Amino acid sequence: MAESPRSRAPIAPPVSFNKGEWERRFHGWMTEANRGRVNCTGTVTLDPNQNSTTVTDSRAGTASFIGFMPTTASAAVEYGNLAVQSQGAGFFTISHSNNAITDRSYAYCIMG
Repeated sequence: MAESPRSRAPIAPPVSFNKGEWERRFHGWMTEANRGRVNCTGTVTLDPNQNSTTVTDSRAGTASFIGFMPTTASAAVEYGNLAVQSQGAGFFTISHSNNAITDRSYAYCIMG
């Protein structure tokens, strides 16, 4: 079951006419980005009794790097069987083993 992207990271401020306010907000955004808090992560739980799970995320593209980190013990066992089967504008499909386990959850990161 695909879940929504995490929203803990700030989004770069839009350009505004108040230069001082924009610079302050941009500085805050860059400080958070330098601390690793960038808006490129999400979570996914693999679909049980299926051999693939599709994640809808507008940040994904055909040339994106997609990395995974298991967040449950069941996911750690399954980790070696994961592969990005296909990806495109706004989605990626993960191939995995077909079993009834319902708690195979991962955090993911999309770069590019």
